Formats: sequence, C-alpha cells, structure tokens
Amino acid sequence: ENFSGNMGAIIPLVILVVFIKPFFLIITGYATKLKGRTAFFIGTTVNQSSAVSIIVGLLAWKYNIFDDRLFAILITVILLSLLISAMGHAVQPGLYNSFKWLVGVLNRNISALDLENNQQVVLKDHVVLLGFNEIAQEIGEFYEEQLTPERVLLIDCDPEIIKHFEARKDSNVDPVYADPNDPAVWREYKLSEAKVVVSCTGSDLDSDLELAGYIRHTAPDLPFLAVTTSHEDSLKLYESGVRYVVQTDQLASKTFRSIFAEEIDKPAQESFVEEGRSHWKDTRSIRDGLGDIFKLV
Repeated sequence: ENFSGNMGAIIPLVILVVFIKPFFLIITGYATKLKGRTAFFIGTTVNQSSAVSIIVGLLAWKYNIFDDRLFAILITVILLSLLISAMGHAVQPGLYNSFKWLVGVLNRNISALDLENNQQVVLKDHVVLLGFNEIAQEIGEFYEEQLTPERVLLIDCDPEIIKHFEARKDSNVDPVYADPNDPAVWREYKLSEAKVVVSCTGSDLDSDLELAGYIRHTAPDLPFLAVTTSHEDSLKLYESGVRYVVQTDQLASKTFRSIFAEEIDKPAQESFVEEGRSHWKDTRSIRDGLGDIFKLV
C-alpha cells in the first residue's frame, strides 16, 4: 500500500533523477567547457541514486527519522533509478549518437581558419593523432627527432593533456581541444587531406569504424591506423578498411618473446637484470617528460 499509494510522488522523483539530472550535468559541463561527448557520458552515467542512499535511508527509517511512507518512496525511487539507468548504460553509445546534435553546442572548437592563421598550423599533408597515449607519444617523438622536425596535430578532449602541450613551447605537437570522435571535427581539421591519421582513443570501436568509413569514402589512399587492446576489435577494424591496427597486447607479446629468448639462458643472477633496468629508466623518463599527465597515459 505504501508503494502503490505514493506513485504521484515516486514518478516525478524518478524523472528528476534519471532524466532531469543528466541535463543539469550537461549544462554544468558547458559552464566548465567540457566537450559535448564528455558531458553527455558523465550525465548519463550518474543518473541514478547510489546504493549508499539505501543504507542512509534504512538507518534513517530505523531511527524513526523517516516514517514508513517516506522510506517506501525513497527505496522505490532508488531501485527504479538504478534499473532504468542500468538499461540506459547498455545503449549509451546509441543514445549519444541519437542526441549528439543536441549536445553538439558544447563543442566550441577553434576553427580551422583560426588554427592556420593564428597558430600557423598547416592542415595539409599533416600528421594527425586522435587521442593521446604511449603510441601517440612515440609518434610525436619520432617526428621531433627528424633532421627537420615535423609538426604533429593532436586532437584530444582531455583538458589536462591539452594544457600540458600548450605549456611546452619547444614541443612539435600542436594540441587542439576537441572531441576526436566527432565527425564535424574530422571535417573541420581536414583529416581527409592528412599524410596519416592515427586513432589512439583505443576504447571506442564504433567511432573508429565510423572514421574508417569516412576515410574510405573521402580519401581511400590515406593511411589510417588505429590502436586497440582487443584481438576481436582488430579484425573488425581491418575489415572496415583500417590500414594497420596497433594491437598493443599482440605487439607486447611479440616484443617480450624476443627478450625472453635472449635472457632466459643467462645465469640466474644476470637474466632480465639489464632489461628490467632499461625499462625502469625508460618509464621514469616518460614520467619526467609528461609530468602530471603521466597518469593518463
């Protein structure tokens, strides 16, 4: 009776938590200059009452702070919000694709014209990195170490990474604060006219597949590389037209096999010692070079 008799209070509260709360977080994201995709996924991830609320509600009811009616309303709202939110999480990428036109207003990206005129970034035969990780770091350093260092365009929606490269005046990386998974960004920054495009986002297969289709239709001869940790995703990416897939586990296992073969027959007190020291030094060097964003790589 407590549950059924209070639907007039339960339904508005569920709507408030599951549907209104995400819009509030998206608006907050706009105020803090988050990109639309980031704000949307944050909003649609936390659109529920937490399990901690059940514990707090139960304690309040036990000590007569909440009466039976209020406790029934609270528990019903919490359970319904968890159920509906979990169903939404299962189709979250699809929801974003349906509503990205709405949250696109958050993407206040610098125009290609301003990028070329004000920052002297060349958007023709350019090297494009979508997202930042160790692969992107290695590619950037490769071009920096050439006799004539080449500029690299990095598109990322993590403000910490963008600030890091903006502060490094000696870097050959031109950072752009934009959503690397947004087709409008691909068009604006002329990915179809690039020398090579490397997607380092890693976890967004659908976006990489969409980008592969975009490149296949606009610049079929353009080398498009993608990074993933999944063997299954590697096959899907190859089938979609990706030129080369950096499957990190596969590369790591191949590299380790050669190290293992060289080290295993050495005396016990020597085997893997130098390799371990070398790896330790390299990792410290990466940490020292990246500073605060080391934790993000």
